[in-house]
Amino acid sequence: MFKGVVYAVAIAAAFSMAAPAAAAVQVFNLTLSDPAAGLGSGPYGTVTVTENGGALDFVETLTAPYRIHDGNSNHNALAFNIAGNLTIWNLTAGFAAVSPDAATSVTGPPFGSFAAAIDCTTACANGYAGGFAGPLSFTVTSSSGPLTLSSLTANAYGNFNVYFASDVVQANGNTGNVGGVAGRSPVPEPATWAMMLVGFGAAGVSLRRRKRVTLQAA
Repeated sequence: MFKGVVYAVAIAAAFSMAAPAAAAVQVFNLTLSDPAAGLGSGPYGTVTVTENGGALDFVETLTAPYRIHDGNSNHNALAFNIAGNLTIWNLTAGFAAVSPDAATSVTGPPFGSFAAAIDCTTACANGYAGGFAGPLSFTVTSSSGPLTLSSLTANAYGNFNVYFASDVVQANGNTGNVGGVAGRSPVPEPATWAMMLVGFGAAGVSLRRRKRVTLQAA
């Protein structure tokens, strides 16, 4: 058994050195809505954020029948909080960045103010027929340094931490902002799994040694 544990630890250590690091990913669930909007109960969709070599990749995917609406200056396609001067690129056609500099912000009632946002320009028109079904995707970098998932900050809304606000339209024509809260935890990297296996192996060895000592004492 001891040899088996040693082999498992060795394999885990080799895997941690050989396996490429997987990108950390966080999924945010669009589950909250402006009570006055009449959008019905969520979920309305998700926002998936992936670390990409100092940048963050965003993908907003809505659940049918909801579509991106972007009605006015305080109802944007997607609003979020990252401090600093941002560059937003790889943006879906028909969308534009709003307030990516540190000096300005946008509002997304009832979820508060956000540091930056994405506007739906030519990709959206009036009513449900003019809504954008998605997905919406873009990449964000910062002049302040590399971005990670922890670069995203939230607004307090009741008992919730809201990371995103997105203006959507329902099939009946009702529109309003929906809020995104943290969902699934970031996916562990292969090296993290390997280190966990090493830890389990070491714990097994320790327990086996204690058992031997106990038997000898008896």
